Amino acid sequence: MHIKSTALCGVLALAALACAPNPQAPTPTSTAQPASAAATTATSASAATSAQSWQTVSGVFVREGSSQPNSGELVISNFQDNIKLFQFETLSEDESQGEAKSFMYASTMSVDPQGIGHWEGEINGKMGHIDFKLAADGKSIEVIHSGQVPFACDGRYVLDPNQKTVPMSLNLAQALVEELPPAATSLNLAQKDYTFRLHPEPLPDTGFYKLEALSKEKGEPFAEFWVSPDLTVVIRADAEPQPTTIFGAQK
Repeated sequence: MHIKSTALCGVLALAALACAPNPQAPTPTSTAQPASAAATTATSASAATSAQSWQTVSGVFVREGSSQPNSGELVISNFQDNIKLFQFETLSEDESQGEAKSFMYASTMSVDPQGIGHWEGEINGKMGHIDFKLAADGKSIEVIHSGQVPFACDGRYVLDPNQKTVPMSLNLAQALVEELPPAATSLNLAQKDYTFRLHPEPLPDTGFYKLEALSKEKGEPFAEFWVSPDLTVVIRADAEPQPTTIFGAQK
């Protein structure tokens, strides 16, 4: 499966999202790549030992020791087979400027047969690797990076039992849509000649949130998607002759 990193990084605010589908949606193409053998891998005697262990993992994980102004949150959501959507949201103190800086990054990871998740990609022109090792009980994830990752992600993240649903964001919506076949999305992933706009309010009667792809050159939308709150369904709203589900299944 072809995999490459997809992301939106920088100081971004979280946005909400919402749901619907079709049993004949095309099979998505993954874009996350396993980290190279040289990448550091977290190890633990109580770690999950197979890719199957990740199948039901979804939710918000909080980094141990998080407190203002240094904190970290990891969101995990299902995508397909051994591919998971993830999002980091971190806050760290910049001592040189005397202020805290936030950073958000969303993409996909691939889970290998030993149950270790890997991300490899480029952020701000620099290559990095991130490994995710799930505990046997599925309630914590050890994160270790190698290479250059421009935010503090290392640590042990523990599942927050008080957050029952995944908090959606523009970052996660973009990462999901960019994982789908370009033939279905009309996105030029090589040139990245587009930006996204997420409407904050759900569409009347559907509960879906509208995500638009806009041309960087003209600033006009050229594709419209409706995304479910749990990121399990994507509909190409401007498809002819009628909206078409391009990811997920009709419930």
